[in-house]
Amino acid sequence: MGKHFTVVGLLGLGLLAACEPVEPNTTRESNIGALGNDHGYVEVTLTSDSASLDGTDVVEARLHYGSGCFASFYRVSPEWSAEGERGGPIFDDAIASLCDSSDLELASCEVIDIRQELIRLSTSKLIVTFEVEGSLEGRTLRIGPLPTPTLADCDLSTGVGGGSIDAWGRNDDGAVLWQTGQVSVPLDQDRPAPLLADRP
Repeated sequence: MGKHFTVVGLLGLGLLAACEPVEPNTTRESNIGALGNDHGYVEVTLTSDSASLDGTDVVEARLHYGSGCFASFYRVSPEWSAEGERGGPIFDDAIASLCDSSDLELASCEVIDIRQELIRLSTSKLIVTFEVEGSLEGRTLRIGPLPTPTLADCDLSTGVGGGSIDAWGRNDDGAVLWQTGQVSVPLDQDRPAPLLADRP
């Protein structure tokens, strides 16, 4: 599948890993601005309960902008969106870099799609789709790109722009194997946020 990014509408304008699970690092620095150009990412760690992560080939992670600062940012500054003049190159770079790491906690992955849905303020979101292989238990995925608090005028105390993250996994045949609930993730997180997989 070719790598690409898309954006649906404009607001107001119409993982290299070993095979064994590892414990999350609880002392890492935040990833604000880690992608450069005033953009970074947040991290989530996948764990399982009643559902197995085995056999997962594709993970779709959704960061719901909600009605917080990210949604407002893209509404008033559409040039920073995935199809914007300033944002397009940043989203393109994120496709190449979100899975590019020597961090052993990172899932063995490839970003195959990053898209935004910005038609409605209340349902706006960032969707990152990964192809994955190997064990996902205890592994980390990076969700971005996200503007820095300074660029987007975000209050860090409100979490990810007042939004949340969830994810689901499927196999190559398209069958959904597991899904997670929504978890609020601070933009200045010092550890990956846990996402608990359950049966769909």
